[in-house]
Amino acid sequence: MPAYATISDFRISSKLTSGGQDTQIQMCLDAASEAIDGFCNRKDGFIATAPLPRIFASTGTDVVSCDECIAVTLVEEYNDGAWVALGSGDWVVFSGDEIEPHYDPPFSALMKVGGTFPSGRLARVRITAQWGASEMVPATVHAACLAQATKWYKRFEGAFSNNLATNNLGRKAFVQALDPDVEFMLVNARLIRPAL
Repeated sequence: MPAYATISDFRISSKLTSGGQDTQIQMCLDAASEAIDGFCNRKDGFIATAPLPRIFASTGTDVVSCDECIAVTLVEEYNDGAWVALGSGDWVVFSGDEIEPHYDPPFSALMKVGGTFPSGRLARVRITAQWGASEMVPATVHAACLAQATKWYKRFEGAFSNNLATNNLGRKAFVQALDPDVEFMLVNARLIRPAL
């Protein structure tokens, strides 16, 4: 999964002009992106993938919950030992609950039109979709990645000590988790996905 910011973005935001640190910068950007995904409870990240199939349990109702996605291209039911594709008019993708559904991505469930999904111990539904929350990196996530990566890059420069001293900033203490300001950015933008 690509980082939420590039080395070029990092150099511009941190005013770092000299070369030679690209490996460390990329490591910090990758680590910051992973930490943001973990904090926001988004196992597929924010950038949607190419369509891939995933299998979900069916409970015999007209709704199947699925992972976060931005588009669904195929829905199949497991019947009598074979996968049977549903027509595009046989299902509706949505988020929220079936009483008051929302039809804007990202989606988290499918509703079968005029029927129910299979029931039973081996009842399954295979959904082919673009898994993730968005086609592009949200601006807040991009900024949070740069802020966190910059902080960790500075710790790289200080051999990951918990305290650094500079002529400009004096003594600076570091914590081992996401920076509180980065967490605030993500919470304030309502990018945290509730745990199910």
